[in-house]
Amino acid sequence: MGRPAALQDGTLPPGTVIVELHLCNERDPDAVTRDGAARWATRMLVRYRRSCREIARRMREDPDLHAVQGVRGVTAVFGGASGHGGAGRLPIHLGFQVLPHPAPLGAFGLFFQRLYAWGLLAAYTPGSLLGRRLGELGFIEVWMTRAAFLERFAGTAETP
Repeated sequence: MGRPAALQDGTLPPGTVIVELHLCNERDPDAVTRDGAARWATRMLVRYRRSCREIARRMREDPDLHAVQGVRGVTAVFGGASGHGGAGRLPIHLGFQVLPHPAPLGAFGLFFQRLYAWGLLAAYTPGSLLGRRLGELGFIEVWMTRAAFLERFAGTAETP
C-alpha cells in the first residue's frame, strides 16, 4: 500500500499489508439490456457477499493472512468519482468506506483508465453502457479495516 488510508475506525499507513479485492465480471446474457444489467447486478451482489465471507474465513484461519490489516478495491462507477449512481451506493450498503481514487498521471491517466474500463464493460456487461458517456465514468476506492471486515463478513469480531 503506497499511501495512507484514513478510515472511520483507524488510519492504515503506507506499507500496511492489505488484501486487494477484484470483482470478476462474468458473461451473462441478461447484461445486454439495462433491466438485465440490474438482474445481473443483484446476482453479482449475492456472489460478492459469498466471496467476502470466504475471504473473511481465510483471513481468520490462514496464518499467511494474519498480517493483513485492511481490505481495498477499486471500481469504476457512473456519475464520476462521487459515484452518485447505484453502483456507488452499493459498497456503502456492504459496509465499505468509499474514498476517491486519484488518477495516475492526472487527466492523461484518467482518460486511459476510463477507456480501459469502458472496454471491459462493453465486453462483459454491455447493457450497463446504454445511454452512458465515457466522461461519466469515475473511479472510487472501497476500504475496510481487518476488524470491520471480519466483524461484518465472518460474523464476529476478532480478538487480538
